[in-house]
Amino acid sequence: MFLCTNCFFYTAVRDDPRMSIEYDNLPSEHDPFMPCKHCNRLYSHRVLMASKSDYERIVKDQLKSKK
Repeated sequence: MFLCTNCFFYTAVRDDPRMSIEYDNLPSEHDPFMPCKHCNRLYSHRVLMASKSDYERIVKDQLKSKK
């Protein structure tokens, strides 16, 4: 899971093929610089390890905030 350092929006690795490739090639102690779907711009992202239930809870919270 990636967290945008600008808007703090979460994105799962499996939701974006570019992020999956970035995650597979990620060196330790590295914040990838990639497009944020929420900001619609390039920003650095933090890599977070999360379970499927954590991710589903976060997605529900983000959807609530959009309404």
